[in-house]
Amino acid sequence: MPDRKLILWLVVALFAAILLALSLGCLGLALLTTWVRTIEIEQREMTAIIAACAGLLGLGLAGALLLSGLEVWLGRPAPLLQPRRAWITLAVFLAVSAIGGVLLASAGRFDIVLAPFHVALITLPALLFYAFALLAGGSLAGVSRRQAVLLFTSGVIATLMAIPAELLGLVLSSFLVALGAVFIPGGQAELEGLALQLEQWSQLAPEALTPDALTTLFASPIVLMVAFITLAVITPMVEEVLKTAILVGIGFRRRPRPLQAFLWGAAAGLGFAVVEGVFNSAASLTDVVSWFAGIGTRIPATAMHAFTSGLIGLGWGYFWSGSKRWMMPLGYAVAILFHGLWNFNVIAVAGAQALLTLPPWLTGTAAVIGVVIVGVLALIAMLGTPGVPAFLRRRMAQVQ
Repeated sequence: MPDRKLILWLVVALFAAILLALSLGCLGLALLTTWVRTIEIEQREMTAIIAACAGLLGLGLAGALLLSGLEVWLGRPAPLLQPRRAWITLAVFLAVSAIGGVLLASAGRFDIVLAPFHVALITLPALLFYAFALLAGGSLAGVSRRQAVLLFTSGVIATLMAIPAELLGLVLSSFLVALGAVFIPGGQAELEGLALQLEQWSQLAPEALTPDALTTLFASPIVLMVAFITLAVITPMVEEVLKTAILVGIGFRRRPRPLQAFLWGAAAGLGFAVVEGVFNSAASLTDVVSWFAGIGTRIPATAMHAFTSGLIGLGWGYFWSGSKRWMMPLGYAVAILFHGLWNFNVIAVAGAQALLTLPPWLTGTAAVIGVVIVGVLALIAMLGTPGVPAFLRRRMAQVQ
């Protein structure tokens, strides 16, 4: 068993070394990009920031993995995560990063220097969420630093695996919707009009394709249906399965209790959310207001990913405990439905705003309903991530 453990961590250390090299390469690319004068300044700065963010994320993750691997090699025990005061440190760092980022961006420095603040304002709230969940679990949580690092890494890897799977889902859903449209009255004409619009856009300069122009695509029922199938059905299924895949593999050997399994799943979900958040919100790096709005929308999304992955972990925890095995499929079902409803609501609001034939009062009502639904889901996720561990801790204390 010790030999197997050393081999496992040797593989992890090799992965961390490769990640370290790639991260340094991203940082080098970011610096080189700032010196290229053949690219327009806006594109140059955005490319440099994104490359620097990738490098900083990789460096942090590689460092955590190498430190954990070194501890295993030296035979040191795995320390448990008990962040009684860590949340205060995280909150202070978050406040300092927010203030520093605002001051820097207000001075007109939307360049590579802003990358550390962008990464911090996405990563620190995720770590703060996890600290509160661990505090809610108390001494019965039983999550070690190495476990948290491994599961966080599994969530990061899941983002890379999800991209091709979701692109394949997009192609499949597009084919099926287009095939179905052929047999619907007016569907052929809708397809031809959409093809003409895309052909016209292909001849435009990239800067002419503004977010408002792209939003008009949702006025097409075909595009709207493809978006619904892809984002509200395929994406939640792919992401929820991939986020927790390594958790399932490790869990069959370790068989964690439901409380620990929930926290394992939450750690994996946070790894996914951090990578997704850093790059999805990079498009808002244009001005201070847009930037903070983009970061602010990622906070509830981060809680959503942690909560849904935690529910899947919880289901597996009951499965491994031998009681309430039906909780395992239920965990997947609830997580996928929760995630799907989240995405469905966003697409529904965008579609209502794009359909210019609808009266303004109807689109306005749809927007308000959408905000309320997302707000309720966000509140459930933000309260549920620490709430479930607190509930499980009380149940375990009563049994003991």
